[in-house]
Amino acid sequence: MKLENSFLILILLFTIVSQCRGGFDSLENEFFKENGGEPNEIIVSDYCILGAGTTGSVLASKLADTGKGILLVEEGPWALDPGIWNAPNWSEWLRKTPDPVIIKIFNGKPQQSLNNRTLSSTRGKVIGGCNSVNAMVVMGGSSSDYQEISRLSENSYLTWENAKEALEDVQNHYSLYRLPNNRILFPEMRQALESLGYLYNNETLKNGRIRGSYNDRVYMMKFHPDTNNATRQTSFSQYVERDIVHKRNLRVLSGERAVKIHFTKRDGKLIVKGVLLENVGITKSTYVRIKKELIVSMGAIETPKWLQLNGIGDRNYIESIGIKSVLHSPEVGKGFREDMYCGYFGRPLSDKYKNTTIPHRSSVHDGFHVYGPPDNNSTKSTSSEYILNYDVAQQGFLCHFESTRMGSEGYIRITDKDRKKDPEISIDIMNNRENLLTYAKALKECRILEKKLVILGVLSNSTYGPSIPSDTESMGDYIEYIRNKASYASHPCCTVRMGGANSSSPIDSRFKLRGTENLRVIDASVLPSPVSGNPNIPLVVLATQAAKSIVDERVDF
Repeated sequence: MKLENSFLILILLFTIVSQCRGGFDSLENEFFKENGGEPNEIIVSDYCILGAGTTGSVLASKLADTGKGILLVEEGPWALDPGIWNAPNWSEWLRKTPDPVIIKIFNGKPQQSLNNRTLSSTRGKVIGGCNSVNAMVVMGGSSSDYQEISRLSENSYLTWENAKEALEDVQNHYSLYRLPNNRILFPEMRQALESLGYLYNNETLKNGRIRGSYNDRVYMMKFHPDTNNATRQTSFSQYVERDIVHKRNLRVLSGERAVKIHFTKRDGKLIVKGVLLENVGITKSTYVRIKKELIVSMGAIETPKWLQLNGIGDRNYIESIGIKSVLHSPEVGKGFREDMYCGYFGRPLSDKYKNTTIPHRSSVHDGFHVYGPPDNNSTKSTSSEYILNYDVAQQGFLCHFESTRMGSEGYIRITDKDRKKDPEISIDIMNNRENLLTYAKALKECRILEKKLVILGVLSNSTYGPSIPSDTESMGDYIEYIRNKASYASHPCCTVRMGGANSSSPIDSRFKLRGTENLRVIDASVLPSPVSGNPNIPLVVLATQAAKSIVDERVDF
């Protein structure tokens, strides 16, 4: 996306956001009196979506197709930093110059199972959300993932059959750049994989059975053959920006922090009447008068934090830190899950190849995605237990491995009513022996692949790699390596889970916060179970199907 286009959109959006003043009713006057006085601006909208990230952007676009008024609100700024869009230099930009204005890093509590190390999760605080700062990895998810989410949530929109339709829509919105699979050393890499029983899967999104397969690297970027360069694509750029001129009912605000929900009551249920915003740069407040629904799409860390700040959570705890309880919902913030990521740098190239130039075609990873373990038909699950980012690069063997669907759970919890303070994040992700062994098996498989490439003459048979400079095959050594090196993959989820009629989950099967009439949560926090792999595309599917659910329900007041 070119910067001049961004500025044009910014000017356009400024001109189409309607403003009105006055005409307050008694409930609004009372709310303003309790929250700093009359606002500087009033906006009226059918739907207000808080968070212009992966899910919020898709929801805004889909709901705008109904003709209803949609207001999309983002606390962060417009995505104008060239480093966001310059895909080949993404990794260097993020690692060397992380801009705190657009990138938020949340630190967790020390984890005993990881030798008391403190891990951090990186989140996007910018238009486009995490889509604007993530690795752009494309994984469609497995059919078992979707079926499990549908079963636990009792939401038929999320079945694999319905998800496949949404994945078709994804393909219509993104370019999905696939790295060519004819690179040097790929035949040898394939031979090593297939000797373990892995099968090549050419279908990136809709195969459904990822377990025991490997595929080419695919990214959410557009390749430009004239310059041999690529540009990042986000859910905002692909769903909102590209057709906002034709959706005059869709409005976007950036640099606006949601502060307070204005609740009223009817028939024993809370009704969202409006939401108060404050500008992050100047002293200015805005009240959004909501005609239909408020949708929270802030992500798996910010969403439970914001709900708790608004008095939604465990009543006793909320009131113990000086916040008036509005709705007793004790499971808000519980069930926190994260994927783990661990780098493995193996042996260098053999003498035969050490002077061979291996092109570096991506700022993230080249090579193959490998969804382990190899499928021996011992399970009906199509989901992977771990993922190998498998490559032979100029520096030698690389096999960075990720956990999926780790069993340990933690929590997200505010510690006082200061909304600028980060929440407490607690999980001991490797305290489960089964988790450790599964993750260690991923490292063991990396080592097996490395040895096979030594036999094939690709890697040195005399020089060890820097990660584990020995021939050890001890699971104990592998586990200790993981304890010292593993980090978060920055895929948090499941902190405000959705569930069926008999569930204690905070969110019902239609994404509504139980006890409210018109407040929905739609983001990674509502997942009742994690997906086996990068959640980027599955969250786009979630938002697409949630929008269908809302439209079919035809909520009106």
